[in-house]
Amino acid sequence: VFFSFIAGRAENKLDKRFVILIGYSLAGLGLLGFSLSSSILALIAFAFFSALGIVIVYPAINSLAVDFLSSKMHKGEVAGIMWLTRDFCFIIAPLSAGLLAFFFGLRASFQVLGLVLILATVLLLFVKRK
Repeated sequence: VFFSFIAGRAENKLDKRFVILIGYSLAGLGLLGFSLSSSILALIAFAFFSALGIVIVYPAINSLAVDFLSSKMHKGEVAGIMWLTRDFCFIIAPLSAGLLAFFFGLRASFQVLGLVLILATVLLLFVKRK
């Protein structure tokens, strides 16, 4: 909870893209490390870094969505779209992770998610700014 406040302040002072790059990198590497760890201390450390990465990204993503959508819609519509996508992810993420875990094992589901976040980070490096 404390890191959410710090991440929000950092997003206001730094470039949103940079904040997202840092957050996705931490989250992706944390998930990969988590999937490859066998000691309890390493699992806790990697889980912390993964969660920290997501906490860092969240305010920047929300801010970008508001910036992008608010020029085209009213605040209520923007909030509705943001909550819809967030809630939809709460349904899709466990289902897809469960399917991955069922067919390929629990470690594979964490590895795939970590690789997806790292791929998103790499792709974000090539996105041109306006």
